[in-house]
Amino acid sequence: MDATKKHKGDIYQKELVRLEKANISSKQRETILRFHAHLSANRIGDERIVKLSWQLRKIAILLNKPFEDATKQDIEYVVGKINSSTCTISWKKGQPLSPSTKIDYGRVLKQFYKWLRNTKESPPEVNWIKTKLSVKEKTIKFDLITWDDINNCSNNANSSKDLGFINFIYESGGRIGEILNMKNRDVKFSDKFARVRLDGKTGERWIPIVTSTQLLAQYMQTKKNTNEEDYFWVSDSDKNKGTQLQYAGATKILRKLFARANIKKRCNPHSFRHSRATELSKTLTEPQLRLFFGWERGSDTPSVYTHLSGRDIDDVILNMNGLVSKKEQDEDKSRICSLCETVNRPKSNFCSKCGYGLTTKSVVELEDRKNKDIDDAMNYFMDIAKDPELLKKFEEFKQLNTKINNKREIK
Repeated sequence: MDATKKHKGDIYQKELVRLEKANISSKQRETILRFHAHLSANRIGDERIVKLSWQLRKIAILLNKPFEDATKQDIEYVVGKINSSTCTISWKKGQPLSPSTKIDYGRVLKQFYKWLRNTKESPPEVNWIKTKLSVKEKTIKFDLITWDDINNCSNNANSSKDLGFINFIYESGGRIGEILNMKNRDVKFSDKFARVRLDGKTGERWIPIVTSTQLLAQYMQTKKNTNEEDYFWVSDSDKNKGTQLQYAGATKILRKLFARANIKKRCNPHSFRHSRATELSKTLTEPQLRLFFGWERGSDTPSVYTHLSGRDIDDVILNMNGLVSKKEQDEDKSRICSLCETVNRPKSNFCSKCGYGLTTKSVVELEDRKNKDIDDAMNYFMDIAKDPELLKKFEEFKQLNTKINNKREIK
């Protein structure tokens, strides 16, 4: 138990309580805690440890015997229950687990038993487990989050934090643990963009952030905790105000904005990373994708996303036949304000900094609105001029206002 004392994160302490209360044997609990210590020694973050611990608790219940005594037949039973359409592990009662979640449980079993048996390769009990999605199981395109969705959510955001968070989590494509662990010192602003440091299970990396830069700066101005070592994303709740934003709070922000924008797509932090990776796979090479998203060299994950995006053939064939119009290409690009030169999200209509129109249509709409306001004001003053009583009250108001301003100047 001593090995776990160095974990100070609130999220980890809560998992220890859940582990203590879990309906598993003391032997299973002890093994899971030893695995915690192993992960911590290998610099795995609290969020990842908590996730693995949560999954192992569920596996322990299905296994119903010490992990050390499990045979291949026992593991087959556990995997079969996980893959079952009536699996009770799902946090959505009565619903089956998604294909990617089933695969994730398989990866956990392989990682755990490789450590438990102290082997370089997965031991026989688990080496047969499938840990790759088939083409059929991959997320289809209409489930992907797009810039249109981000713009709709942005229009429904009531705070600079919510606005900045949903834009940043999409543009950065970061793992949620990396994003929640950001400190103020990890964001460096320049004239046109920001550089952000993300530190996760594959080490640290610096990535460029463009369209969210202004939104991050606006959020930063509202923060009370501005020391370099303070967490960048903090909670607004009465109970935890000013403390590090947790996974549940982050998910709540995203789901709240999706509900307001009436978007029916799957909404969890990883959905944003998955969608951004699919989008960027249309333009970045696989080595560039590894650098941006923090995938290890040799990982085949980038090839999954290039397959999903259809980059290998679609763009080449369409361009050869002149079927991709300049308008379609421009819609996917960031929009630069002609007035203040701020870089804005693709498909946004107004500048996030100065409010000026970013398209011909939005500029015309803005001018029409201004002209209408001027006309309304002129009509109002003309009505005052026609009515002696209103004109008298208006003159009295002007005199009173002049006196107030004079008193302020004297002080």
